[in-house]
Amino acid sequence: MMRAVFGEPIRFMLQAFRSTTAGFVAKILFGLLIVSFAVWGIGDYAFLRQGDPAALKIGDTTVTATQLSNEYRNELDRLRRSFGQIDSETARQFGLMDQVVQRLINQTLLNQAAQDLGVRLGDDTLRGRLLAEPSFQASSGEFDRLRFEQFLQQSGMNEARFLAVFRQEYTRELVTEAPSAGVRTPDALVDRLYRYRNEKRGGQSIFVPAVSFIDVGEPDAPQLQSVYQDNRERFTAPEYRALTVVRIGPEEVQQQIKIDERQLREEFSAQLAELRTPERREVSQLLFADEAAAKAAHAKIAGGADFSDLGKDAGQPAEQQALGKILRNDLVPELAETVFTLPAGAVSAPARSPFGWHIFRVQSVEPSKEPVFAEVRERLTQDLRQRLAGDAAYDLASKIEEAVAGGATPEAAAAKFNVPVLKVGATDLRGQGQDGKPIPGLAGAQPLLSAAFETPSGRETQLVEGQGNVWYVAHVDGVTPSALRPLADVREEAVRLWQQERREELARARANEILKEINAGKPLEAAGVPFALKPNPIDPVARSSGFDPRAPVPPEVAGRLFQMKEGETASVASRDGVYIVRLTTILTADPAADAEGLALLRNQLRQQIAGDLIASYAEALRRRFGVTIDRAVVDRLM
Repeated sequence: MMRAVFGEPIRFMLQAFRSTTAGFVAKILFGLLIVSFAVWGIGDYAFLRQGDPAALKIGDTTVTATQLSNEYRNELDRLRRSFGQIDSETARQFGLMDQVVQRLINQTLLNQAAQDLGVRLGDDTLRGRLLAEPSFQASSGEFDRLRFEQFLQQSGMNEARFLAVFRQEYTRELVTEAPSAGVRTPDALVDRLYRYRNEKRGGQSIFVPAVSFIDVGEPDAPQLQSVYQDNRERFTAPEYRALTVVRIGPEEVQQQIKIDERQLREEFSAQLAELRTPERREVSQLLFADEAAAKAAHAKIAGGADFSDLGKDAGQPAEQQALGKILRNDLVPELAETVFTLPAGAVSAPARSPFGWHIFRVQSVEPSKEPVFAEVRERLTQDLRQRLAGDAAYDLASKIEEAVAGGATPEAAAAKFNVPVLKVGATDLRGQGQDGKPIPGLAGAQPLLSAAFETPSGRETQLVEGQGNVWYVAHVDGVTPSALRPLADVREEAVRLWQQERREELARARANEILKEINAGKPLEAAGVPFALKPNPIDPVARSSGFDPRAPVPPEVAGRLFQMKEGETASVASRDGVYIVRLTTILTADPAADAEGLALLRNQLRQQIAGDLIASYAEALRRRFGVTIDRAVVDRLM
């Protein structure tokens, strides 16, 4: 619960690393979660822009519209990589912007609380925390430099950036630990809740399937009318709108993009630093906890001892010594300077970092390589064309928007700039026609549809951005209000619905007939014989077992068992029929027989209580420092 309030980017990432330290899954997790560092690192930002409106004011800290927009887009991109394409409307419905806002607020409140309390995490404490992190420990329990390097490589961070985030995260954790320190869960509460959750019940059931009643006939006119009236929402067509849509994307302007030699040369110069292959060095290291041990090892190497053998003697096998081929910015500055000034084959003097004392050996050097224009020409052309097409699409869209603002219809404005228009006779809010099929040309245009359904008939939408640098503006040609479809149009569906309800009604009647026989003294087996129905056992289930598709009965049946007395029989309606259920077994839970489960429950309760305390602390921080949200600015960003 504590993390539910303030978040846990590093902790979650490290937990994922523990369970999936190898393979493709780990790389995916790191790829997704690295974005979280941007989301949670608001305290590190210093690029407040002049003229950029404030979206949030948290104590003395201002979060600008640009910052909030960047954080929102980062979070949306992260979700898209996890769950596939999520459009802006879906993100709005899920309240994604509000989640980002609250995260930034809580993050900043904790940073300010830590500053006011004078909470600082020294290098020695940081080092101790890091060396104790199980994610970076070998099977022996010692810090494994190789695992740490793998983590940095997969997360795309260098040591300096990781240590800064790591320090800040644990500083905030120190602040949140105080309100929840000493939380104790009452023994009586743990005992009672354990017994309640883990009690199990079982029995027998007879299932009367609705589909067993095949020929139920057809409804007469009054019955059909009744079904029609009782299910008006089901038979109501959505609102449809006729639109004239102008779409301006990179495809519409590709023919206009002309790239000459001068532009390519300028692009080459602009990207020179990115295109340059930096110097790489293949490096090995020995790591010691204290300076004396490092100096002693260095003296032995200077005296002729083998670097690798010395490491093995110190409990650092060859795979742990190897750092692989690294770049300068893969290391913290003080270590980078040491390593990247050594010649190939040389061994460094002991150098200190927050991890301990290092001795490096440079095995080989790959000098930096300047890019050759001819080799990167095609890549530059593609990158430049893509960027210019996006810019050109926006410029063209702006011109069409200006023309529309000046009184031209979207169709006339499009014709002026030779942009085709899409005539949509009828679309619902999802971009589907009256036949229920997606309308070609409206894929990725959900922002346009949302705007169109908020625009009066005969008016134009504002210019809105869709997916892939595509811009839209549309004229609402007409509105077909949501309306109940005539019975004649939905007769087949209404008949099917009546037949389904009739089958369910017959299943209930048969179940009641069987139940009546059972209550009169017949065994379940005998009561089901006239209908060729046999009882099935219900294996004991717990209250908290949840939905299990392999279970012999659905959750509503299992839940009914916990409302019955032993030996009692009842009927339970389900989606596909009716169950006759008898409770025959009650297995009470014994906390003394499940020490592990009891400890887990105690810890869960402790976390929930701690979470409540942390939530109260968060609210107190809000009142203390003050939080202001400019809803107009926030809403515009969505």
